[in-house]
Amino acid sequence: MKNFKRFTIILLTVMAAVLFTACSSIDKTSENETKAKTGEEQTPNKETMKEEAKKAVEDIWVKYKGINAVDTGLKGIKITLADVAVTDKAEVEEEGKKVSKSVVAVHMLVENTTAGQVFNVYPDQATLTTSTGEQVEIDMWNSDDIGGEINEGVIKEGDIFFYLERGHGEEINWIKLTFSGDYTDPSGDYEKDIYHDYSMKVNLKSKTGEN
Repeated sequence: MKNFKRFTIILLTVMAAVLFTACSSIDKTSENETKAKTGEEQTPNKETMKEEAKKAVEDIWVKYKGINAVDTGLKGIKITLADVAVTDKAEVEEEGKKVSKSVVAVHMLVENTTAGQVFNVYPDQATLTTSTGEQVEIDMWNSDDIGGEINEGVIKEGDIFFYLERGHGEEINWIKLTFSGDYTDPSGDYEKDIYHDYSMKVNLKSKTGEN
């Protein structure tokens, strides 16, 4: 299930960090301007280069922000599908060659709202279904670890990624994530164990896509 295709260096280093957050502005009135006035050679500083890298990554994504679909079917666990981004221009390496692939990225939060219960949920093992006829497994290599054992009061947050096999990510109207969760009673009373199958379907086109 694990897909070991690799994003290019720029995607690996800044993609997840900038997908769902706005870039901060950089103060341009700095050392470079001083050097320009004195005729000294100008060289890009680290902050400028970092911002340019972020901009390059952001430009390939269409982002659907503020979806905030919530599932509390497993009582005590709150799953929030917060934002989605899609691209048909993610660069990966296949057999030593760079090719463009379609990717769906989902920003999620997992929260244990109880004061003393422990749950297991697995959004980082989800299957993605799309309106364009895709059914693909999560790319565990690039996705954040937001599942597993969730202790009382814990909030996990991160991004999960799916490579599309048929492409056309920007044509997707809706997506559905399916995964599982459970609660095991600590006393060993199996009748108190709880199992829940999540099926979170959201309409992307109800949100305006942003570049």
